[in-house]
Amino acid sequence: MNNSSLELYARNLAKVQLPPSQHNPACAETSVRVCASHEIIHLTLCVEPKTHTITEAFYTFDAAAERGDEALAHALCQILKGLPLIEAQSHAILKLEERMRDVWNRRPVAGIVQTANMAPIFSILQHLIDDAAKEYRRQTGYNGQVSTFFESAPGSWSSQSVEQKHASILQEIEPFLKTQGIAVLPDVVFISDSRIEVDLPGVAPQKLPELLMGLEHHLFKAFGFPIEVMYHNMQDRNKKRT
Repeated sequence: MNNSSLELYARNLAKVQLPPSQHNPACAETSVRVCASHEIIHLTLCVEPKTHTITEAFYTFDAAAERGDEALAHALCQILKGLPLIEAQSHAILKLEERMRDVWNRRPVAGIVQTANMAPIFSILQHLIDDAAKEYRRQTGYNGQVSTFFESAPGSWSSQSVEQKHASILQEIEPFLKTQGIAVLPDVVFISDSRIEVDLPGVAPQKLPELLMGLEHHLFKAFGFPIEVMYHNMQDRNKKRT
């Protein structure tokens, strides 16, 4: 496949550690195995029928593949593991595209990014998920339509103290701000595992929405679960009430 359209992802694609050989392991006895194919790519999912959650995902190629295509297929399988089938079908490719961008705000197209306007390999991978989901529905009679999945913090994070979480978040925020040309030290208030409030003294208000969105993307990549970043002027927070 033509990889000229994958320039936006070149740096992160190069970081993907591919397995030494393709594999096609068996699913657990309690799982439903579904397969889908498109041209030379094959996707196999193992789905737990009680929760409709993907427990394993793996790919194979019939012939030598471009490294970028294989890296995306491998990264997709890592994302799919643990996702409910509907969430995988609805959002896995969007998550893959966003995570693989070399620069978070450098979109492949102006406006809303959809599978249809991404590089062709993303559309192919979406077709594979759709076909696998269709086969799962055929085998099981499953008819769920709406994803209510929320990616929460893992137990290893939840078990840490607030001070430890705060320190870990700061360690990620400060380097991110430097890459954006911002030298101010942020004030950060830890609200919960899924939310922080940030003050950036001296940063122009018109720059804040895009900057905070970029910070959310960065924290998601760093920790693997979403942390909502809200702006709060700490001077307002600390004003005496009369």
